[in-house]
Amino acid sequence: MEDFSANSWRYKGSSLVFDRGVLSGLLETAQIYSLRQALSWQNNPPPPPASRSTILISGLETLMQLLPPPKAHDFLLYRIRPLVIRLQNSWECGLIFGFASPPQAFTEDPLSDEVIYQTSSRQQVRLSAGIWGAGDALKRLVHGVSAQGKEETLGYHVPRLS
Repeated sequence: MEDFSANSWRYKGSSLVFDRGVLSGLLETAQIYSLRQALSWQNNPPPPPASRSTILISGLETLMQLLPPPKAHDFLLYRIRPLVIRLQNSWECGLIFGFASPPQAFTEDPLSDEVIYQTSSRQQVRLSAGIWGAGDALKRLVHGVSAQGKEETLGYHVPRLS
C-alpha cells in the first residue's frame, strides 16, 4: 500500500480518517452530515457543495460496531460504495468518513492491501473491501513522524472509485 501525504485528499476522492487531531480540524472546516442524511442522497441529492469542499460523514463507525461482520460488509458494499460513486460522479469534493476508534483498530493485510476494522467486540469487518473494493488505488494517509520515528497513519484514501 502506498503512502500519501498531500492534502488533496480533503478535496477529492473518498477517505476514512481516524486521527483525532485531523478530525478535530475537519470539524471546524468541513460540512458535517450524519450517515442517515448522506444515505438519503441516493434518491434525493442536495445541490452540490462548492468546488474543493470537504464533506465529513459521521455514524458509519457506530453501524460497523452494531452489525455482524457479514452484514456490515454487505452494508458497505451495497449502500456506502454506491453512495461514494454517485457523489464523486456529480460533486467535486472530498468525502470523508470519520471514525473515533484508535489506530490499533485498523490493521492492514500486507498480501491483499486490505484494511480490516476490529470492532470493540473484537469482530473484524473488511472495511476497505466493502467501501472501495480490491485494487491498488488504496492509499495510506500519513503525516509527520511519531516519537518512535515512524510516520503516523491518519486514515486511508482512494482518489477515485470506479
